[in-house]
Amino acid sequence: MIFPYLRKNWQKRDPLLDHLGDEPRDKSIKDLHELNEYLGAFLEWLVDISTPERDGVAQFVPGLVNVNFFAFQKQIEERDGENTRTRKVWQLKEPEAFNEKHLANLFCNLENSRKPNARALFHAAAVPVRDLQALGSGRLVRAIYEACKLS
Repeated sequence: MIFPYLRKNWQKRDPLLDHLGDEPRDKSIKDLHELNEYLGAFLEWLVDISTPERDGVAQFVPGLVNVNFFAFQKQIEERDGENTRTRKVWQLKEPEAFNEKHLANLFCNLENSRKPNARALFHAAAVPVRDLQALGSGRLVRAIYEACKLS
């Protein structure tokens, strides 16, 4: 998610990192790590509510989000004594596996004019934050929040 991207680009001049300002690097790393953990938990919850298992239904058709953008299905084997059962489970993708071209299809049932564009979001997130009370990593979160607003 966001933390691996920022950690990878920490030494480069990156517009997203500019939001951190003069916040000490150790504090920023700690805060961003906690944010990354929260985002992972949120995405796992989103997978859970978006892909319910139903008896007799071969494939669930999502109505809110397309979880294939940030998760994938894999088969696992479960053993119960002598019996082995194979079933599919959802797992979050590693940040490197995200494909920004698929972001437009994240939300189901959106008109084309309202679909998100990764480059536009990144560009919008690089714009300086006007909220003077947002500082350090909070300023970065605010920038991402503002960039992701659906109009």
